[in-house]
Amino acid sequence: MRIEFLEASEEWQKEQIREVADYLQTLAVQADILSVKYELELDRGQELASLLRKIKALSVRAKPYM
Repeated sequence: MRIEFLEASEEWQKEQIREVADYLQTLAVQADILSVKYELELDRGQELASLLRKIKALSVRAKPYM
């Protein structure tokens, strides 16, 4: 009876470990997705900053004509 209990306990622990491993794998995929999303937003942010600099430069040039 004790051996059966220990075997059942071991199976339960293995299942728990599998569930944790699956969850960690899911978190890793989500982290990858967030990383890609952040890189895309960073690229967009740099693009916007560049456009703002160009707009400021154009507005400085346009002031004499206003």
